[in-house]
Amino acid sequence: LKYHLFADPTMRLNMPRANVSIDSVNGSSTTQLVAMKSLGKVTVKGNVKRRDGSGWTTFNGRGLMEVLDSKRKVVVNEWGGFTFDVNGSLLYRGEISVTNGFFQSVFPLPKDVSYGARSRISFYAWSDSTDAVGVTENVTIAGSDSAAVPDSAGPQITIYFEDQAFRSGDVIRPNSTLIVDLYDDNGINTSIAGVGHRLQAVMSGQSAPIDLMDYYRSNLDTYQSGQVRYPLSNLSEGRRSVTVKAWDTYNNSSESEII
Repeated sequence: LKYHLFADPTMRLNMPRANVSIDSVNGSSTTQLVAMKSLGKVTVKGNVKRRDGSGWTTFNGRGLMEVLDSKRKVVVNEWGGFTFDVNGSLLYRGEISVTNGFFQSVFPLPKDVSYGARSRISFYAWSDSTDAVGVTENVTIAGSDSAAVPDSAGPQITIYFEDQAFRSGDVIRPNSTLIVDLYDDNGINTSIAGVGHRLQAVMSGQSAPIDLMDYYRSNLDTYQSGQVRYPLSNLSEGRRSVTVKAWDTYNNSSESEII
């Protein structure tokens, strides 16, 4: 195998100055493997630590938590059957408050998941003066939550450009930001494990849909609402319509259009 190193090998990477410890999932310590269930609500607790391992009780700020689906194995036949692991698709991304060094988050696991292998929870925290990062892979997805309450309603979708003052029919610039506000009691589905359940927009005059999956982020301290901010560039003159389709974690869908 050959490796290429670019840039100055003596340059220090701008790594976070502190560490994040993801202490428990659903009340069970992450020192051992913890099982999560699809359609269930997952509670994650943790804290920010200094480099020496002591708790940083004066750390106050925000954090971004990402939850990834089960890892999958990829075989490269051209390399003699070489096998490596790849992280699964994004299941949840949202901002969380960090107070006195501690944080707690609740998020839903969607119906569209993969079972068997280990999953991944990562957390990046920042304050006015410093930042921290941490991860655990001592989690796995096993089965579905039998106590999950049935849900048949799709997400609520609001579309606008640039800011909330936008109204249907307003003029936009060639380079504009498409903004989509989403709400659902059980959260928005961002998994690609299921076929055809993507969060996407269709703009008239364009043949291919716009994939919004990587642009969605839940609002601070809630999984029920969130926002997409997607940059559009070099739009040609003319009247346009935009249709957004979204799915919740139970695979109920909704559509909304703006002109």
